Amino acid sequence: MTSSTDTRPLAARLAAQRPHWAPGTAHAYHALTIGVLADELVLRATGERLGAYLRAHVTGPRGLNVHLGTPESEDDRVAAVELPTAEEPVAYPDDVSVVSKGSIGWLALPDDQPNMLAECNSARFRRAGTLAAGGLANGRGLAGLFASVHHEIGGAPRLLDEETVGAMSQQQVWGPELTNPLPSAFAVIFQKPTDRLPFGSYRAFGHDGAGGSLAFCDPHFDVAFGYTVHRIPLPGGADDRALRLSRDVRRCCVAADGGTPRAAW
Repeated sequence: MTSSTDTRPLAARLAAQRPHWAPGTAHAYHALTIGVLADELVLRATGERLGAYLRAHVTGPRGLNVHLGTPESEDDRVAAVELPTAEEPVAYPDDVSVVSKGSIGWLALPDDQPNMLAECNSARFRRAGTLAAGGLANGRGLAGLFASVHHEIGGAPRLLDEETVGAMSQQQVWGPELTNPLPSAFAVIFQKPTDRLPFGSYRAFGHDGAGGSLAFCDPHFDVAFGYTVHRIPLPGGADDRALRLSRDVRRCCVAADGGTPRAAW
């Protein structure tokens, strides 16, 4: 497990590594390494680690319950995650679960590495804020984080200008991943809606999470959405309830004021 304070050796290894396929020819979900790369990028640009920057400049000023490295003062408010049963990890469809050791699919989440799910309820894990896997949040906090992309929240100014939001909305890749036969679509870092994850309009961007969590921003409907789960079943991916609720929210926004999209989060 990598804490938010010791990612530089991993970042150096990733920077020196030859890509496993020619850039632009395919795509695959980073799973955990994206957190290391994002941390290094923020560190070089600002001199601060990603978790510290998030707390000082993004979530803190807006009073949002989203943490990468949860402080001890929040421990009494943390709801323990209910973990999968012994039977659930083998419940993946055959075309997803069977990957050969040493394949690109296996490299994404190798089965001979420590299982972070077993640690996720420990104080050590919460403090570490393991990048791309150790964030703690509630649904309203996630919705507020995505709303802050283009709205003032808690008296703090919007985070991004329209040009940047437009770039983040732009789809970069689509299709089956090399590590996963299921179709996916991505903008820069964030997921885009697909038939499998129909969470928004063509401009929406966000991400699902382990066990069914979902959060996104949809500039077209002016909606920000956050949904978290208490129990982590496997396989992962967005919870059906999250997708149904996101569709209901959009219908309400479009129906309001005679069909004019309306801000909501």
